Parts: sequence; structure tokens; C-alpha cells
Amino acid sequence: MTTRTKTVPSLHTLPRAVRKFRWAVRLPLCAALVYGLLACPDALLTAAPAADSGTITGTVVNELSHPVRYAMVYAFTTGGSAATAIATAMALPWAETDAKGRFAIRRLRWGTYTVGAEKPGYAPVIGFENFYGRSQMPEVTVSPQTPTASVVVRIGPKAALLSGKIVSAQTGEPITHAGIDLRREGRPGAWVGESVPVQFTLAVPSEMALSLTVRAPGFEPWSWTGKMTPGERKALTIRLRPSAPGSGNP
Repeated sequence: MTTRTKTVPSLHTLPRAVRKFRWAVRLPLCAALVYGLLACPDALLTAAPAADSGTITGTVVNELSHPVRYAMVYAFTTGGSAATAIATAMALPWAETDAKGRFAIRRLRWGTYTVGAEKPGYAPVIGFENFYGRSQMPEVTVSPQTPTASVVVRIGPKAALLSGKIVSAQTGEPITHAGIDLRREGRPGAWVGESVPVQFTLAVPSEMALSLTVRAPGFEPWSWTGKMTPGERKALTIRLRPSAPGSGNP
């Protein structure tokens, strides 16, 4: 089990599954990055992981509490100054689990970290905190008094894939400027939003009642509700109807 440092452009810009929903937060973080580096050009040095400091160890398990091997585990700070958070984001500590689901992330500065994991085929947790709640991404603290912290990180169940093609119901022409809103039924605060191209594929949480709404300027909203099983693939043809004059959908 080795600790690596991965270069990423923002706190939530992580590979594979979570890449789908990064755009809602990417631009603000990039703007903050530029501002933070201009205001504090030595932030990258002062916030770099220190040698011989904190270590986070633990195990990644699935929804059945079985170890998940070869998952990627990330630790990132959620507090402190803006300059420290920005600099930490430039070199995000991570490790890969072994065949028994164990990992160790070393050389961490003292502080509190949120720990998340991902693996292709599983529903993403990082970037989906509103869906799962904070229990899916536990927080741990390392300090001179407690240099090593242990944690269990849960992922799963396996993701479902929801794909769609967005066209005009009137002409059949593709619509390239649509946005989606994906929510958990019964939990108004559990949602993600993103601008999408004509065709899209989303890795979505399975075994949850979901509501998908698609909107585009000049068209009436389109909605779908349902629950998908782990590994299920569903393809939708989304036909948006032009807005009626005076409908409030310019």
C-alpha cells in the first residue's frame, strides 16, 4: 500500500465517475485558485504535505461490508484558510486499496480530513454527498497527540447508468443547451445539477427513488421519475416541447 500525490485542478475534480458532476463547482474553484495564488504565491509551499506527520489507515467496504480491492481513496481538507485548501487541492493525497481492501495515506499535515473512495462500476460518493449524507464520507483528525487515525469508508451499491438524448419534440433536431436536475425523491436538498450535451450518460445511485428534470431555454421542462437496480442501464429519448407564448420559459 503506497501513498501517492495526484495533481487535480480542483477539490472535486476527480477521475472517472465523479467527473460527470464536476462542472457545477469547477468554475468557482478555479476562480478561487487564481485569486488565492495571486494573493499568496507561497501557498503551495506552506500547504504541501509534511513528511513524518499524519497517517490515515482503514478499509474500503461495499454495501454488504465486503472489502473492496483496488479502490482509489482520497483525503482532502474541509477547513482552514482558503490558501491552504487551494494548495492542498493541487496535490491531493490518495492511495489504492490492496487485495483485502486496506489502505494507508501517509505524510499528511495535522488537521481534519474527509475521506472518500471510488471504483469504476460503483456509484460515486465524492460529489454525491447530498445523496448519501456525510456518513458515506467520514471525517478523521490527525494531530501530534493522535498521529494515526483509522476509518472505514463505504461505497456502493454498484451504480446504474442513465443515458439520454435530448431533441426537440417539434422538429427532432438536437438541443445542445439543456441542463439537468437530478434529485432524490422526498429529499429536496439531495440533488445535483449540470449542463449536458445532446447525448449524456450518468452514473447514478441505484436503489433510490430519483427524479430527473431537463430544461432548456425556449422549451417546457421534461421530467422522469424512477428507481434503478445496481448495474441497470436505461436509455431515454428526451423530447422537449417548445414553450407556449407567455409561459415564462423564454
